[in-house]
Amino acid sequence: METAARNYFKTSDLEEIAETYEQEIFEFKQFFLSKAPIYKLFKSRLNKLQILQSAFDSLHPIQKSVEIDVSFPAEENNILDSYKAFQAAKSKTRLLISNELNGTNLLQLVQILIELEKHNAQFWLISIELEEMDSIVVSKEPNPIDVLNGIKEYQQNGGKTFQQLKRNENNPPIVLVQEMKRLSLLFKKF
Repeated sequence: METAARNYFKTSDLEEIAETYEQEIFEFKQFFLSKAPIYKLFKSRLNKLQILQSAFDSLHPIQKSVEIDVSFPAEENNILDSYKAFQAAKSKTRLLISNELNGTNLLQLVQILIELEKHNAQFWLISIELEEMDSIVVSKEPNPIDVLNGIKEYQQNGGKTFQQLKRNENNPPIVLVQEMKRLSLLFKKF
């Protein structure tokens, strides 16, 4: 296995291997933090990260992964509470990703980020007509402040729950309707 690892890193110098590993981990983090957390978008990078980590672990078997606890205790009914809980969990996970130096932990954190996104999308899930899908870009996340302001505006109009939003009650702001469509498509296709 050591030979395969040295072939991966194209050197037998342990210091160069460590530098290459750190640089690649940094590049992976930059990618994962700059894109919407969508499994199909991340899949090939996650596979490459796993290969990198396997090669590195064969030379440095002393690295240990740690338990990572990020929970999303959102309530499905209240949009504001759910969105705040989602954003808090997402921010915590993104911070952990940006500070992570171990590829094994980075893999776990990115998978958590993807699961958080999917879990959040479940709350917004509606059926989407085919003609509505053309204008939806799943990988383009809206500004969280715009969504939060839309939720607050919606509350002022009497809308508080996902069920009300899905039924288009209380004149929901366009930012919420667009986010509902984007996340529904994300959940169904990805």
